[in-house]
Parts: sequence; C-alpha cells; structure tokens
Amino acid sequence: AKWYALRAVQGLSTDRQADARIALDCTARALDREPDNSFALAMEGFVHCHLTYDFDSGDARLQDALRINPSETFAHLFRGVVQGLVGDWSGGLAHFASASCTSPLDPARYLFDSIGAYLCLGAGRHDEALDLARRSLRANRHHAHTWRVMAIAQAETGDLDNARQSLRRVMSLQPELTVHGYLAGRPDDPTRQRFAAALQRAGLPMR
Repeated sequence: AKWYALRAVQGLSTDRQADARIALDCTARALDREPDNSFALAMEGFVHCHLTYDFDSGDARLQDALRINPSETFAHLFRGVVQGLVGDWSGGLAHFASASCTSPLDPARYLFDSIGAYLCLGAGRHDEALDLARRSLRANRHHAHTWRVMAIAQAETGDLDNARQSLRRVMSLQPELTVHGYLAGRPDDPTRQRFAAALQRAGLPMR
C-alpha cells in the first residue's frame, strides 16, 4: 500500500483509481489481521491522501493510528500532508516536527524533508522550503516530488534560471508531466493552482 501511494507522490501512477483499489485491499488485509496496527492505519490514511483524495477518511485513519500509538512516525508525517492539502500549513508543520522527533535517524529521511519542504512552501516560508528540499535531494536525487517543490519555490522567489534547471530534473523523472496533468483530480484546489502557475512560469507545458 505504501509503495502504491509513493508511486502517486512521484507522479508515476497511470491509473490512480485502480492503484487505490489495490492499495486499499492491501491495508484491509493488514487490518483484518491486526485491527490495532498503527502502521497499517497510517498507510491507509496515506493511500486516501494521495490516491482517493478522501482527506476526511485519511485524517480519520491517521488520528486512529495516533490514538493507538502517539509515536507512530508515519501517522504524524502523513497527517501533516493531509493538513497541508486542506490548507492548514501550521498544523501540518507541527506534525512534521513530531514525525522528525519520533524518528530522527529514519532511513526515509529524504521523504520527511521532502514533505517538510512542501509544507514550508505552502506556508510561504520559501527559504526553509529550499533548505529542506536541498537536504532531501542530497539523500535521494531521484525524488520527483522534491524537485517539483524546488522548482516551485525558485519560481515563486523569482529565481527562474534555477527553476528551469530544477524543472528539467522533474521532466527527466516525469517526462509526461504537463500543467493539465498536474491539476488533474484537483483542478479547483487553490494551492494546486498556485503551484501549477509557478511550474508554468518555470517552463512546464500546458498539455
């Protein structure tokens, strides 16, 4: 389930609805075996966050995970994502901080920093977003989400030369990406529209 959701984060899912069905089947089987497994609950929340876009269900699962285990790292991390997606950037950053404290040496630290960069970007904290994105990329230079955050932050601060270079890295990982595709599924979301406009300024084609 985690890998299906991460594939969507990377922009590599070619059939989001089919991936959602498979991923939710995985979490359902896990929870049938262990209904109080906080990691499984966190993964189901993550799937709702990135594949079904059912943020209420996702947040409910993540809160369930944290009630069972207040130190469930990925529940904090993904709850931060959900809160960012609904516009609560300060709440999202608080959960990012909690995730970082519960697993400071996590092998997926690049993902933490990528999410933190996204949350800082949404909150308008561009310098912090860029610092976290750079740290994430030092650990994993093949994470398209981080390059997208980098390109958006650079475009929004007027650094279009570097934004174009970052976008070229995005396109090497997501060659089919367009503004239209980036907005698909959430075309009315104001943050998504803002980020799409920044990517377009960096040179992302409309279609």
